[in-house]
Amino acid sequence: MGDGPNHRGLSRKHLMEQCHASLKRLVVDYVDIYYCHRYDPQTPVEETLRAIDDLITQGKVLYAGISEWTAAQMQEALAIADKYLLDRIIVNQPVYNMFNRYIEKEIIRLGTTEENLRRIGY
Repeated sequence: MGDGPNHRGLSRKHLMEQCHASLKRLVVDYVDIYYCHRYDPQTPVEETLRAIDDLITQGKVLYAGISEWTAAQMQEALAIADKYLLDRIIVNQPVYNMFNRYIEKEIIRLGTTEENLRRIGY
């Protein structure tokens, strides 16, 4: 991590470097879930998804996750993944407590649409 443009965000370069650094620090061959914390408006979602897809294909990541993305950002990512046949983001880690319940309006509905439930075989 640093102050340069490739030391933060969800660019391919940063995701790859940080994933490899995490694997080395943890002394493991793969991680179960690789989270993209906070949406990065500076990086195209397609670039982020292609990097995650490559990490999954390489066996370094089993599943892709996000945290703190809006429903619109999640829908965009799902549409891009479907369009280009990339691995989909399947885990979401939003802030949710008795004071912060914003996810009830859009996020939960997005994850439980008939189309999304059908895609995961539910």
